[in-house]
Amino acid sequence: MRKFIASLLRYRPLMVVVLLAWDRGRNRDFLQLDIEAYPDPSPPLVEVITQNPSWSAEEMERQVTVPVETVLFGIPHLQYVRSITIFGLSDVKLYFDYDSNYLWDRQEALNACNRSLCRQTCPRSFRPGRP
Repeated sequence: MRKFIASLLRYRPLMVVVLLAWDRGRNRDFLQLDIEAYPDPSPPLVEVITQNPSWSAEEMERQVTVPVETVLFGIPHLQYVRSITIFGLSDVKLYFDYDSNYLWDRQEALNACNRSLCRQTCPRSFRPGRP
C-alpha cells in the first residue's frame, strides 16, 4: 500500500488530470440521469367516460361500453382494459406499458374513438370530445 501511495504522489500532475477527467465524466453522467422527485408507480392510464342519464346499466353496457372496448383493443402498447357500467355511466380504463408516452396514448385512444366503427355502433349522442 505504501508503494502504491508513493507512486501516486510521485506522478501527482498525472493523477490530478486523471481525477479531473473522472470527475467530469461522473458529473456528465449525473446530469443525464432521469430522476423524478415524485416517481409515479402507476402505468399510463386513459379513461373514456360516457354518460346518458336516461339509460339503464344494461343499455349502457350493450350500446356503449362493449363497442367502445372493441374499438380500443387495437391500440399499440395497450396492456389491459378495465370497464365499469352503472346506471347512465360507462367508464372504460385503458392501461398502457410503462415505457409508452401518455400524450401519444391519449391521442391514439381519441383517434380510435373517432374511427368509423365507433361512429357506426355508438348512438348519435355519443361523440368523443376534448377533455
